[in-house]
Amino acid sequence: YEAFGSYKDGYTPVRKNGLWGFCDEYGKLIIECIYDDIEEVHNSLFLVKRGGKWGGINRHGYEVIPFVYNSLSFKKYNIGLLIISS
Repeated sequence: YEAFGSYKDGYTPVRKNGLWGFCDEYGKLIIECIYDDIEEVHNSLFLVKRGGKWGGINRHGYEVIPFVYNSLSFKKYNIGLLIISS
């Protein structure tokens, strides 16, 4: 791998051939390196950029937030988690 991100919630971002994916705590690639960029990880939800747009995938690599946003971020509040997009 060319680069590693910070380990969090059981996952480590990894970069291969300029694209990002995720390894588990044992170093096994669990989400292929197909994403242009990554942001935060929280409760097995990953914010990732593909084709110039941001979206979200779950820990199995399935799209759970469509790739239609210019930006996505996590905001924590006392009652839970709110995703803000623009």
